[in-house]
Amino acid sequence: MIEQLDTKETKNKPDRCTVLTTVPDKSKTITKRTFNKWRENLMPLAQLYANIYDEVEQKTNKELKYLIKYGSELTETNCWWAEYRVFPLIETIANQELKRRKRTKKSL
Repeated sequence: MIEQLDTKETKNKPDRCTVLTTVPDKSKTITKRTFNKWRENLMPLAQLYANIYDEVEQKTNKELKYLIKYGSELTETNCWWAEYRVFPLIETIANQELKRRKRTKKSL
């Protein structure tokens, strides 16, 4: 969650919301400082992705197949909007995991 701080330390610095939504000019080369700033802002999202990936990876084959089958029945009106929006990501990860397990099983 992003909170704006109203202290003397941050008065001269751009607030975090501005930093998150400001896109660097494409004509400028990205400096290490700019890269690190954007990397820092992406880290919480990357951690969320890793958590989703780990959660899907721990499911059994049967659970993965159910996720794929019944997740495709989600619509914007029959579930929470975030469930509807995250399903394509989960479906992709679940399909990749099933394929990986199938390849691993064949190679044994």
